Amino acid sequence: MPNDASTIDLGIMYRFDAEVEDEAGSVDIWVNEYKVVKKTKMGKWILISFFPWPKGKRRFILDSGKKRFAHETKEDAYKAFKHRKEHQLAILKSQIQSVEHILDYLNRHQFGKVE
Repeated sequence: MPNDASTIDLGIMYRFDAEVEDEAGSVDIWVNEYKVVKKTKMGKWILISFFPWPKGKRRFILDSGKKRFAHETKEDAYKAFKHRKEHQLAILKSQIQSVEHILDYLNRHQFGKVE
């Protein structure tokens, strides 16, 4: 039997994602699975087959990369997901703090006040 590259199982990689479903705050968390289509000395190519990427798009995952799009195990993918959400929260808190400082400054100095 010929060795057809399309039938060789190179593995699956995982990435968690989530969204808030409604105003009540119910959360939907899921794990995406990506088929590894090629391995190199430096990493793996995975197949992306859902929105917002075009069907059949490939993405390279560097083995030594600290920030990875997908991971070899669900446990690693979950840890990365949690880290992404913690980092996202830190960024948003910083942005809120900046806006609050600006608004406080504007309220104290009354720029643009019509006299």
